[in-house]
Amino acid sequence: MPENNDASPKFSNVDGDGTSKNLDLLKRRKAVWGDKLPLPSTVSFSETEAGVEISPALSVVPETEAGAEIRPYLNVNLTVSDLATKTGRILRENGLFVMNDSVVTVRESEVRAEQMTTACFVSWIERFIDFGKEDNAGNKRIVSISADLSSKILASYQFRDELKHIEAIYDVPLPTWADDDQTKIRLLPIGYDEVTGVFTTNALSYDTSMPFDEALQIFRDMYADFPFEGEDDLMANRSFAVHVTAHLTAYCRVMLLNDNRPAFVYLANQPGSGKSLLATLALAPVFGAIAIERLTKSEDERQKQITTLMLEKRPYAFYDNVKGFLESESLEQYLTSQRSVGRILGVSKNVEGKNNALVFLTGNTLTMGTDMVRRSLVVELFSAKPVADREFKAALTPTWAVKDGNRKRLLAASFSILKHWEDSGSVRSGDHPLATFEVFSVDFTTMSGNRV
Repeated sequence: MPENNDASPKFSNVDGDGTSKNLDLLKRRKAVWGDKLPLPSTVSFSETEAGVEISPALSVVPETEAGAEIRPYLNVNLTVSDLATKTGRILRENGLFVMNDSVVTVRESEVRAEQMTTACFVSWIERFIDFGKEDNAGNKRIVSISADLSSKILASYQFRDELKHIEAIYDVPLPTWADDDQTKIRLLPIGYDEVTGVFTTNALSYDTSMPFDEALQIFRDMYADFPFEGEDDLMANRSFAVHVTAHLTAYCRVMLLNDNRPAFVYLANQPGSGKSLLATLALAPVFGAIAIERLTKSEDERQKQITTLMLEKRPYAFYDNVKGFLESESLEQYLTSQRSVGRILGVSKNVEGKNNALVFLTGNTLTMGTDMVRRSLVVELFSAKPVADREFKAALTPTWAVKDGNRKRLLAASFSILKHWEDSGSVRSGDHPLATFEVFSVDFTTMSGNRV
């Protein structure tokens, strides 16, 4: 390695303690990065006391005398596999991910992933890497990569294997398990979570100190005017308990990614009872504006819907106003399986993926087959008088549900219920196990008060 001299880049350190903090960072990341990437010959580095090479490839940016940043250098004449591997190692820490088998960046303001195109990648990557060519004398010339090379890198398994994989993107910090015994919870950090693969934007924070009694009162006041079938006392009403469980299931969906989850079905004896609004209110605190769709009548078409649901890794499916009699082999299989196999429209091959979506359905006087009933938790609404004669004290609408202040309040209430369960010893009750959904029912019937 070249000897150090006055022209060597100096590493800035706001604490004024030389490069010690940078060296600590390098030591921690050494195992992740492996061998350091080569740098332009005009840059000199010295070996440290610990024998760690200081390299901009580790996101420690040196300052030259002119204040210019030094980027990692890669020779475009390397083999595609070697170039793809080294490029992936650099970009792993610089905002490029794999999601749904596509290479993406995260549009945090829009809470979505955007696919990286071949054309965009040519210029985007120049923010992080200097690509170059060398002549026979070893002189380096910085160049832009070609569209063909860009395409080959993006398609390379070596490149994609180096990137972090995103399972989902949310604009609110959701809870997940903090221990292997699943008795402690933690909120996902802003940014990428290595354990779950969830990316959380910094869009909507909420209170995590709401008292448990206040959380219960929020739910009582919100839903006091809905005609839940059964007991007048909401805290003793099974349909209300199922609805609270729907809230918690949406909020705790990251905790349930490896467990089967039943469908939530909202039934009413007449239109306008509030079934669609209830389903929206359960989903909106976590997902914001809710997309509603129609469940097709043809079983072949339903299979296509389920395949799309699986391939797009959508977090929920809300099938509104289902009519008549419902039994569906594809939907029933989806609810009781960890993975699905389906066929892409217009393509003669099968595809496989995880069943991550929560399923919500609503219907007036809807009846279901035995297998569908066994896979569902039902909220029943019954109004003995015309719905038009009812009065609601709370002005609840889908628009109300997606306002930031209301989302924050309901998220805080959900967290309070979950935290109360943890603080009470994370007790699990086996009194109401739901066949095929044993893990779900043991945890969430306990959280909702053992009335589901």
